[in-house]
Amino acid sequence: MKIPQPILSYVAKVALRTPPIGKPIFRTALNVLKMPLTSHFVDYVIDFERAYKNDDWTHVEAYFSPDAVYEVRNTNFDCRLQGPKNIVKGFKRSLDGFDRKLKRTIEVIEGPNEHDDKVTFVWVGRYESPKLRPLSAEYPDVVVVSARQTAHYQDGLITMLIDDHLPGNKERYTTLLKSYGHIFNPAYEE
Repeated sequence: MKIPQPILSYVAKVALRTPPIGKPIFRTALNVLKMPLTSHFVDYVIDFERAYKNDDWTHVEAYFSPDAVYEVRNTNFDCRLQGPKNIVKGFKRSLDGFDRKLKRTIEVIEGPNEHDDKVTFVWVGRYESPKLRPLSAEYPDVVVVSARQTAHYQDGLITMLIDDHLPGNKERYTTLLKSYGHIFNPAYEE
């Protein structure tokens, strides 16, 4: 059964804002709707956002299989990280070098869609700062990027996580890094 996107987005936002209550309610609803991988993925996203706020990544590592791979594609900082510790280290490095230096808003605009062993969705990130001079007429003082994220599962654990950035992102990052590379560094690896 496919849940309409507005309903999924609304319920996910409620679950993210009320983690102790929202997480089990959302998980139960997804399991009833026969979307168990999406349920696991929403748990992961909630714990990721919690780690983003409190910088405790121990809960996030537990979502990945021992040989899990994380790939970032179509950026200036593409990477392939292997193993939960390296993946989480890469998340933290990128967040510390970029997201935490800006006002960050993430929105899911498509999905989540569950098929076979994977869950896929498209997110859009808006990164704002009064320090940024306009990088485009459309979004002054804002960097907007988006990616299709796909999580492959086996035995309830993520075996591969891919952030496949959508067209135009590489150019936006290039423009940003030319002007602000001394301040911002979204790379996951040194």
